Amino acid sequence: MEPQPALNLIPTIQQAITNLLTTHEPEFLRFGYGLFMSLATIVIAWQGIKMMLSGDGVGEQMFEFAKLLLFVAFGYSFITFYESPLPGIGVSFSNLISDQAHYFQSILEARAFDNLYRHLDELGDHFMQPDAWSILANLIYWTVLVLIALAKAVSLAVIAFGLIASAVCALVGPIFVPFFIVPKLDWLFWGWLKAFIQYSFIPVVAIAFLMIFEQFVYRYVTTLPPTVTSAEYGVYGLQAVAVILTFCTGILLVPSLTASIFSGQGGLSIVPGVPRMVRRF
Repeated sequence: MEPQPALNLIPTIQQAITNLLTTHEPEFLRFGYGLFMSLATIVIAWQGIKMMLSGDGVGEQMFEFAKLLLFVAFGYSFITFYESPLPGIGVSFSNLISDQAHYFQSILEARAFDNLYRHLDELGDHFMQPDAWSILANLIYWTVLVLIALAKAVSLAVIAFGLIASAVCALVGPIFVPFFIVPKLDWLFWGWLKAFIQYSFIPVVAIAFLMIFEQFVYRYVTTLPPTVTSAEYGVYGLQAVAVILTFCTGILLVPSLTASIFSGQGGLSIVPGVPRMVRRF
């Protein structure tokens, strides 16, 4: 199998995301700003009506009103500087999250993705295609090649999913930011913010996983003979299948791992139903 050239798919996805946000985000910002002004007017008017009809002391009422104005001021700064640089910081509110995730990606070995592709190609090159009459050897050989292609596709899919999901959260953010000032509806804002942070860090966790597993694949490839013949497929072929399946399972669990990191949970299972069955017994 000829080594495949490194594809700059991640930069291509990032460029497409940038074009999407540049084109459509201003419309969402206009809608979010209008929604914020409407909600702020309603909330302030409602607080004023409560003050008029309340029998509490003026000092306590003014404290509640001042607290409301402070929340409105924070919400106004969130929507105003959602895409404009914050004074004294130079980074917008949304970019505080996305840029930090990109920074951590750059700290990690950015070429781990390309290195993994190359090592998987080297793994496939070690296996010599058996003759047509070796049915079991052919089955193992083509299983290894299919799993290598699957591993490449899955690694790209998980990273691309994190990038695209983060971009979607950034795009629709102006719809949820105004609810920061609405009592009992502020969970919409905090839920969006939590999702935005988690999805932004999926590529970071995925690249960290790739960086570690890429070294494992590299060291495993060095233990293989230069050419794996049909007679050795029963040993090395099954080992390669186990290694690639382990990688595919791990990279597919990256979104769940990221969610567990932010929620403080643990005990991820390959089969989600197993822990529930164990708890029943």
